Parts: sequence; structure tokens; C-alpha cells
Amino acid sequence: MKINRFYLLLCLIFNTLVAAKTEAPATVEANQEAIELPAVKACSKKLFVASNDIGSAELTFKNIEDVFYGKSTNMFSANAGDQLFSVKTSLDTTIKIQLNSGIDFKAGLRTKASCGNETSTITTTSSGFKIGGAVTGSHDHYVARLLPWFREVWFDVSLNKFMNLDDSLEHNLKFGAFPFILGRGIALGSAYSAAPGFLGFCTCSVIDQFAFGQLVYGDIIKDQLAYNVYFGLLENTSDRFGRVNLMVYENEIGRKDTPERGFGIINFVAATNVKWTVSDGSSASFGKLDVEPYAMYNGAPEQKVEFQGDAGSKLATFGLCIDYVGPVCEFGFDMAMNTGRQEVRGWSRNEQENFIDDDAINKNRYTYIRQDNPSTGKLALVTKDVKRIVDGVGSAQGVEQNGKLIGTVGAVNYYNDINRFRSAYTNKYKGIMVVADGSWSLREDKKLKLVGTVAWATGDENPNLDLDNQNDSTVDGDYQGFIGLQEIYSGKRVPSFFLIGSNSAVRPLSSPSYTTIGTSRTPGFATDISGFTNLVFIGGGIDSNFNISNKSTIFKANVLSYWQDMATKKYDAVNQVGLNEYANKHLGVEFNTELRMVMLKELSAYFMLGVFVPGQHYEDIKGKPLNPRQLKALNRLDSDGATINGLPVIGTTTAFLINFGLELSF
Repeated sequence: MKINRFYLLLCLIFNTLVAAKTEAPATVEANQEAIELPAVKACSKKLFVASNDIGSAELTFKNIEDVFYGKSTNMFSANAGDQLFSVKTSLDTTIKIQLNSGIDFKAGLRTKASCGNETSTITTTSSGFKIGGAVTGSHDHYVARLLPWFREVWFDVSLNKFMNLDDSLEHNLKFGAFPFILGRGIALGSAYSAAPGFLGFCTCSVIDQFAFGQLVYGDIIKDQLAYNVYFGLLENTSDRFGRVNLMVYENEIGRKDTPERGFGIINFVAATNVKWTVSDGSSASFGKLDVEPYAMYNGAPEQKVEFQGDAGSKLATFGLCIDYVGPVCEFGFDMAMNTGRQEVRGWSRNEQENFIDDDAINKNRYTYIRQDNPSTGKLALVTKDVKRIVDGVGSAQGVEQNGKLIGTVGAVNYYNDINRFRSAYTNKYKGIMVVADGSWSLREDKKLKLVGTVAWATGDENPNLDLDNQNDSTVDGDYQGFIGLQEIYSGKRVPSFFLIGSNSAVRPLSSPSYTTIGTSRTPGFATDISGFTNLVFIGGGIDSNFNISNKSTIFKANVLSYWQDMATKKYDAVNQVGLNEYANKHLGVEFNTELRMVMLKELSAYFMLGVFVPGQHYEDIKGKPLNPRQLKALNRLDSDGATINGLPVIGTTTAFLINFGLELSF
């Protein structure tokens, strides 16, 4: 008996190393968790299947080789610097185990790299460092080896078997890192481990890891009504003594004596939905109809407006998603609205920074303490006596202290900068989004379809950026822009290649009259937005499925036109100033095509082509800078709005991209 069990164990291990399964292609990878896109893929027959009286197991391998070239796809600039070329490789290895006791387990390993870039595999986040108490710069590191990491790992337990419940209605409990979305993944998506937007929420370019969470799901009415209750832990700063007691709030007004973070600062999301199958499609005359109402709450006690931890957020979203698949037509929509608020804390902007003085000596100075004049005076050096009045005698805090004298050292008077202190204020969330699409079959076998889509997502200016004066953002207000959490939606029946999803084309908001970032007031920089916000679009195309030399092939061709929901201000690149006049809302027109074909049993190929023609909006904001380097580049504009040398700036050049690759599954 011992020999037989050992033999079965060896068989199980061997067979799991050779089983295979095909997943979605890499080019739609950022969207694959949110929607199930139709795609032509290689055969997914398994080479081996392993099972015994304990359970079964399988192993998946998927390798993708991808080539991409894009011209003018980021800034729509004619500058040679606005183009990209990459050759990327990725490998996903997934093991799935099903135990007869009612437990499922899945672990997915990923490794990927951009060929010729040894820093592209594993890079640490940027971390600032100080010299003598002054923020001097930041640094990061990378591992120059092709190392794998766990993209997802979870186990699923049947509560029916665990608690001896009646099997007529299934109930399950799931733990670990796994994808979970609401609707089409716009209100809540799976794009964890991503860069935050200007309100502290996530926008991202790829899903390389899913959030850790817990999910309870099951049946309310068998095959008709199902439920999901999800809790995700997005960021936990209470897991170590050092993080709990880190001095995060030393610049918050009123927290000088208690700057420690404290316990319980945890960013989490709680979500629930109900999936109602109104019709299961058994009636050939009607089709399948699914209805999904949903709700979500995200509590984020620490966000970043200007400094880490200077704001917190409470966001709730309520929505409804409907999808219908009939014998001739298909349609669906997702709509949601935001409520809640962002609470921005009262803050002292003053910090120490390191610089090299005129005498070529490395020194520290304050960023918002000035000599002799609170507006134009020279920034104060950090000395023992000056530090005494800044931290002690003259340390009264509050916006009423802006521009006030804080003390005298020798014959020099020291003042608070006129914008040193920022008062607390609140932004109320009132965003709305609606997206709808559909298709009409021109053939009974549904291999030729007309497709269309329309969408609207409200927009607003950055509520945390001064547009006209230093007190603009200190007034409580409503934020009308829609906020999606971990969202990377790029279209279901009509995909977008340029302006939504994981794409990087710029969509700047209005420029402020100046910025206080750094040590002086300079012409202000616009905030760049991305994702499903401040956007209206309509599109259509064809979707066909046919055979070429007995090889299954899909061909799609689409056209989309985009507008802003909320108009933003024009920009004068010659005088380097934002104008008090609204720019045209039309962002431009996109044309895209997609071709997919099964080449061999385990090998498929894809080819994509996209063109974007910028609209009048980009003509009205040509040259608008997003950072100091782009502002400097405006001094070298030619007659076409392109920089002769240096960094590209926003232009009106037609963008072009081409993407092709091979997917091997075995």
C-alpha cells in the first residue's frame, strides 16, 4: 500500500508538469480580467491529465513574444523623441489543483522582460533619502535577472462541505491574491500594484499582481441568482512597529507634538454584487440576459496631494451592469455614480532641501522660509539660530501665519512664505459614468457582425491644484470627475488603442497660473489624466470570423471619435501661459484594426495597427507643459510646434502604432 501511494504521488507530480491550458492573448492582457474578449487561440487540449482518489492537477505554460512600435503616441509630437520600439517576452506558469474534499488551489508565476533592458524585470519603488535632514533626492534599484514572481495565489473552500450544508445551493470562501471586478471593471477593476492618479487612486498599464483579499460567493436561487461579497486589503501600514510609529504627520497643522502615524491606517475595499440570470438562453427566440447591481466602498486614510499622507478618502460607488446575447443582436451597458469625499489635511509645506550655494559649498535651506520679504526674499539657510525660531519661538501654525514675521537673527528678519501653510478642505465626489455597446449579426452563424459603442464619463479640474491663486484649492467643493478604482477598461466590443485602458496618450487638464512646486513660483504645469474620466466617445466597426487555408482567423476594424466632457483652458505656447478661454472639446479620431490567426495547434499570431488623428483640442493646447523640462523646451519650438531638440511637448501630429507577436501555449 505504501508503494502504491508513493507511485500515485510521483504520477501526480509528473503529470502536473506537462498539462496545458491556453489563456487570453498578451495584447489584451490588461483587460482580460474585466471582460472576456473573443479571440482566436491555439488549441487548449491537454497533453496529460493527472488525477487519483485525492483530486486532480494541471499545469499551464504560456509564452508570448511581442514586438511594438509607436510614433507620436504619447505627446502627439513630431519630435523624434516621441516614439517607442520594444521587443518583449513573457512567460506565465500556472498550477491548478482540485481536491475531492472541496478545496481548489491556484498559483500563477510570471516573468517578463523588455529585450535589451535589464532594468525592466524587477525594479524597486523610488525611495527618497536625506542628507543632514534635507531631502536630497531619490533612488531605486533593479534585479538584472529574469526572476519569476507570484501574480496570483489563492485557495477556494466549499462551505457546503466544510459546514455540512445542503448541496442544493453552493457557497464558497476564497482567500489569497486573485482578480475581482464589478461590472466591466470600470468602477472596480483588478489593476492592483499600480501608480496612483492625482486623487490618490490607481491607474495602471499592466496587471502584474492581483490584490490580496477574501471572497464569499454562492447561490441565492440555483442557476438564477448569485451573490459575491468581497474584501480587499490594498495597503496596510499597521503591520510593523516602525511603520505604525513613523513620523508621517510632522508637517500637519496641529500635529507637531504627535507626528506619529498611529495604528489602523489601512487602505481597503469592500464590494458586493448580485448576478441575476433573467434568461439563461434556453429559449432560442429570446437569448441570454444577465443583470448585475453592485456597490463598493474604499477607505484610504493616507493619500498624497502634495506630500505623502496629507489627505484621506472615503469613496463609495453604486452601479448597474446589464448584458444581453440574443440570436441576432447583442448589447450591454455599465453605469455607476460616485459619492463620498476626500479630506485634505491642513499642512505646512516647509521642508529642508539640499543645494550648492554660490560659493560652491553644499548647504541646506528651507523651502518656505524667506529673508526680509515673504514673497521675493531669498530662501533661508538652515542654521542653529534660524532653526530655533522656525521650530520654536516663531513656530505658530495656520494659514493666518502666511507672510508673517517669525523672528529675527542678527539684523535679518525671517518670514513665512505667503503660501507656506495650506488650510484643510474637503472635496465631495459626484462623478458619473455610462458605457454601452452592442452588435448586429449579418449572418446566421454570427461570423460577421456590425459593432458599436457610446460612453460618457464626467470630468473636472484637479481640485488640489491652484488654477488662479494660492487660495483656490482651500475652498470646499464638489469633484465632478468619475473615479474608477484599479480601472483599466479599454473597451469590450469596440476596443480603444490610444485614449483609454493602459494607453499613455496625454490628456492634460488646465494649467494653473503658477506653481509653488520647488523653491520659486514659475508658470504652472498641467495635470495629466488617464482612464475612464472626463471623456465622451462613440465608435463602430466590423467583427468577422473566417478561415484562411483552414486556419481560424478573426479580423476587426473600428473607428472611434473622442471628446472631453468638461472643457479645459487653452494654452499660449509663445507666451508660455494658460489662457482664460476654453479649448475645443474634440480630442480626435482613432482608426484601429486587429487580425488574429491560429498558425499551428499550440501557436497563434496577432497583428494590430492603430492611427489617431488629433482633433482641434490639441491644436488649442499645443505646447502645454507638464513639467519644468517641457517648459524649457518651449523656447526651442519650430513653426510646426515641435522642439528642434530636447524633450517633446504636446503637438498635433498623427499618431501611429503597430503591434505583432506570437503566443505559444502547451
